[in-house]
Amino acid sequence: MVEKTVSVRRAGPKAVLVAGLMVPEMLYDLFQHAVYFTSLWGLVRRSEEKWVAT
Repeated sequence: MVEKTVSVRRAGPKAVLVAGLMVPEMLYDLFQHAVYFTSLWGLVRRSEEKWVAT
């Protein structure tokens, strides 16, 4: 993630800002992948579904 923001420095501050905006998106993608993997793991293990009120 840092490499993307550092490598665009020659393009100017706007490019660094756009590259920096990708960091939260990548973190969200990691979270989303974790949710999908957990769901898939539960499907493979045939675990019982549970509803947890939040």
